[in-house]
Amino acid sequence: SMEVIGRGSFSMTPGQMVKDVPVEIVRQSKVLQEEVVVKMETCEAVINGAGAAPVLMEIGDIHATVVTFVPAYRKGVFSFPFERIAVPGASHAQKLQCIVERLDGCSGPARCNFRTARLSSVPGFDYEETEGTLEFPPGATERFIEIEILAKRMEEIADKFLLILDEAEGAKFDTQEGGNRDSHTQTIMIGVNEADEGA
Repeated sequence: SMEVIGRGSFSMTPGQMVKDVPVEIVRQSKVLQEEVVVKMETCEAVINGAGAAPVLMEIGDIHATVVTFVPAYRKGVFSFPFERIAVPGASHAQKLQCIVERLDGCSGPARCNFRTARLSSVPGFDYEETEGTLEFPPGATERFIEIEILAKRMEEIADKFLLILDEAEGAKFDTQEGGNRDSHTQTIMIGVNEADEGA
């Protein structure tokens, strides 16, 4: 079981949909609590006007979150959440949103360049080439790259191309999967189902 290190409560006004809950992580001597779980235990509401008895409300399936402390000296690493993405072919053009994450720290601004590179896919026929720069302000942990996937006939074979990150500043690249010190790569496969991705 987890150790309870603090309790609190909050209230919401009628019509309020979102509530920020502040969590303070304090360094005590050489001991650092690096992860804190914030969990809702009970929820009550008054639904019959002022002075009415509180009514117990149901708490949804997602009732806890983990707050992770990252030291300020960690600038973070750029990474894709998936080494490969499979995009089913369609008879019309599609907009693909590729996520780039900044993990393990987000202190200070950071940036990196991105570009597509062909493999078996043909630029202008299977997808539109794109390139640019991603800017991460301090505290930002993800950005999106939009790529247009062009229409593909069902009888066409599956093709693929690369999305490459390079020239990082203010952070570095994840070297665990699909990356090295100078770049990070994601493979995008067109005209396949997720079940066929490893083929």
